[in-house]
Amino acid sequence: MSDLFFEELGIPRPDINLEVRGGSHAYQHAEVIRAFEPVCQQLKPDLLVVVGDVNSTVSCALVAAKLGVRVAHVEPGCARSSGRCPRRSTASSPIRSPICSS
Repeated sequence: MSDLFFEELGIPRPDINLEVRGGSHAYQHAEVIRAFEPVCQQLKPDLLVVVGDVNSTVSCALVAAKLGVRVAHVEPGCARSSGRCPRRSTASSPIRSPICSS
């Protein structure tokens, strides 16, 4: 699916693809953590920006936090403070939020 995604939208392919495919949530988290840790250790980023609310968001944020890399999270959607826009609640929010606020 990712090949089709890049082709159809005409966007550049990522510099690094962790090549994690399918499996249970536990399998996906484990594989992303296993694949991303050496990348993070090699690149030594000052800040990791994670996007959205998917398994890789939580897994990469956890790796970065454990390595002492600051984490910023970007979530698309409503950014109004009027209260008229519902806040989407997701399963990874309780995990991701403390990592990004530290």
